[in-house]
Amino acid sequence: MEPTGARQRLLDRLGPLPTSVHPSPPAVDRRFCLDGIVFERWRIRGPRGDIPAYFLLAEDAQRPAPPLLAIHPHGRQFELGKSLVAGLAGDDSRGYGRAAAHEGFGVLIPDLPAFEDRRPPLSERKRNYALQGEGYERLLAMNALVHGATLQGWILADLSACADVLALDARVDASRLSALGQSFGGQEVLFAMLHDARFRAGVVSCGFSLVKLLCERSISHNLALYLPGMLPDLDFDTIVPALAPRPLTIIAGRRDDIFPFEGVEAIAARARDAYRTAGAEDAFRLRPFDGYHDLPQAELQEALLWLRETV
Repeated sequence: MEPTGARQRLLDRLGPLPTSVHPSPPAVDRRFCLDGIVFERWRIRGPRGDIPAYFLLAEDAQRPAPPLLAIHPHGRQFELGKSLVAGLAGDDSRGYGRAAAHEGFGVLIPDLPAFEDRRPPLSERKRNYALQGEGYERLLAMNALVHGATLQGWILADLSACADVLALDARVDASRLSALGQSFGGQEVLFAMLHDARFRAGVVSCGFSLVKLLCERSISHNLALYLPGMLPDLDFDTIVPALAPRPLTIIAGRRDDIFPFEGVEAIAARARDAYRTAGAEDAFRLRPFDGYHDLPQAELQEALLWLRETV
């Protein structure tokens, strides 16, 4: 399938996207330095309200730095989003945004809908179970559907707004924009790259398999994954090949029990053909590791070095 055809199929299944807003510089309400990294807490004007985010840039980074959108995982940890990837809370192994800042990237880490600062206030959550955790994610997804839209479409509109605001910041070179994510975050890297060509390269860790396999094996995932009419012709063996020739690294656990590796291998085989046809065979990389649903630090560091040389 031609890349333009795959993108149109995605747009057809997303439903109407929120009306985009005119890009404007973010509001910065906090700034601090930690371990040689300057952290700024941003509020980005988004198509469905403000998007809370962290922006990270090393004090000694060469400027303009290559910008990187670091997208947080899911793990049903709705209290953690941007703070997890910024290395300010939770599991250190998920602080890949902070690691990227140490490698010289200007890193933007947004909260996606239903996570961290994009949840209702605590007092409201205590009064209404539908505003808590997965209940609130489900509520957002169902509200999108009854309006003919999808949660995935809302997320992609947010990620494009993040790309818009990075383009306004002179500290980064917007022409070198890339994306990185683990699990749910990796899934969103792929959708974002297909939706918005400004994402020039990507790194995905344990973020996908064949949706057909997930359905057959009753493996449940985040609500943004499921698009009406996604099967049979918009599975990830269509999405990933359509990203050729843009550089893409896939990190995958051979024993990942929620994204079966055999599906990843089947997708990678089709992707290699597409990249070879595009004359960019070396731009696609599958890096399996002998483990489960994880992001090994050695693989992360290798991927960041590769990405820095690539974009």
